[in-house]
Parts: sequence; structure tokens; C-alpha cells
Amino acid sequence: MTYAAENNQLFHLWWHPHNFGKDIDTNIILLEKILEHYKELSVKYNMQSLNMGEIALLLKRIENNE
Repeated sequence: MTYAAENNQLFHLWWHPHNFGKDIDTNIILLEKILEHYKELSVKYNMQSLNMGEIALLLKRIENNE
């Protein structure tokens, strides 16, 4: 995630909620760490969080030179 932020690249965090349930307490802690790190990268590198639909629209605009 840091490399992507530093190099203005995409980072895809692949996460399915059903994978979260095996060890909820540990997974909540890990998620909090990920979100805290993202917040730091957002401030330092203007990293943005986009959903898949927003990425698709962005790529379409780039493809159409908008």
C-alpha cells in the first residue's frame, strides 16, 4: 500500500466479510491497522479510497481522454 501511494499507483485490498468471522477480535485489530495506515498515506500522498465502480469510471475517463 505504501509503495502504491508513493508511486501514484492503484492498490487493491481484496477482502470478503465472510473471511472475517474466524477470529473476529484479531481481524478487527488488523483492519484498524490497515485503516490507520491508509489515513497516514492519504494525508502524506493524497491517496484516495475508491470502490470498484469508481475505478471503472476513472478508467473510462482516462480511456476517453477526459
